[in-house]
Amino acid sequence: MTLIRKLSAADLVTLANALLGFLAITYVVDRRYALAGLLVFVAIVLDGLDGALARRFGSRHQFGRYLDFFADSVSFCFAPATLIYTVTYDISRGPAWVSWENSLAVVIPTIYVCMGILRLARFAEEGYQKPYFEGLPTPAAAYLVVTVYILLDGGAALELGSHLLVLIVMAFAGGLMVTSLRYPKLQRGLIAPSLAGILSMVVATWLIVVTSDAVSAHLLALFGLSLIAVYVLFGPLYSRRNVLPRAPEEMD
Repeated sequence: MTLIRKLSAADLVTLANALLGFLAITYVVDRRYALAGLLVFVAIVLDGLDGALARRFGSRHQFGRYLDFFADSVSFCFAPATLIYTVTYDISRGPAWVSWENSLAVVIPTIYVCMGILRLARFAEEGYQKPYFEGLPTPAAAYLVVTVYILLDGGAALELGSHLLVLIVMAFAGGLMVTSLRYPKLQRGLIAPSLAGILSMVVATWLIVVTSDAVSAHLLALFGLSLIAVYVLFGPLYSRRNVLPRAPEEMD
């Protein structure tokens, strides 16, 4: 009970993030894929909120970043990997050691989880002290992967062409997480487009779940994808020019 009393508002939001990640996995098991994606998007919002609360009100302990590590590993590593594995693995093609398509459906989500955990471990060790993210943040990677899935499919299992494309995107996102590329942390100039992108994907997924308005859903998904694509492709350039002091060797 002592530990429970020490939890701050930020810690409770972090726990809610982990809960949403677990619920997303249960929705994948129930084949309610769009709802699983929706929960991942909401978890991304909570991940940003817990950091803001921690900075605003402080913390009563020093393990907040480790708590965040476990929550993010559930919501942004295991949940997206489970979703993409489930919608790309087709048992009718045979087991993974027989079907190359199913082999990719197993191997790439597995590698994505490993890369995400490594990325989170690096951040928990020292990354929270830096003015930038080293490697693509796991929420951004999850956002990219789930957005591409929503855009290509809209809630069911993927055809082979879409199957391969979403796996390529997942492999790309997994690789970026463990690079040394420097991505900007949310600042005032980046908060508005980030929230706009997440909100667009929440609304797009909700349209898929409760209506048949596929046109509006896909337009919103394209908007959300365009914003995350800008961050993924141009974030390192932005960090180099606007966030980071030049290293001594760069000044020679």
